[in-house]
Amino acid sequence: MRPDPDRLIPRRPRRHPILAALACTGSVVVGVFVVLSCLVELRLEAIGFGRPRDTGIRPGYISALVIGATAGVVVPTGVCLALLKGSRRLVAVVAGAAAVVVAVSLFGAARW
Repeated sequence: MRPDPDRLIPRRPRRHPILAALACTGSVVVGVFVVLSCLVELRLEAIGFGRPRDTGIRPGYISALVIGATAGVVVPTGVCLALLKGSRRLVAVVAGAAAVVVAVSLFGAARW
């Protein structure tokens, strides 16, 4: 008996586009909440709300918040790039760039 040629070559599992879109959307929603919370906390730190008295702005804390806000944009963009195919990847890149522009404009528009 000859072996079945279809069984000799392992097949890659198919990705379902609806599940990929749901995972991408979920990561974007979480990323938006992470970015907004980091920006709000940056604002509160800058005006002195919630930090110890007689202290200045804590640079380590500020840098951790900036890294968190950056990760809130970069990680969902990477997830969408990994999961989506074809022209939808361009949409993920443009959305990531737009998120960076909006975050920087919100951060820059705050009056310190």
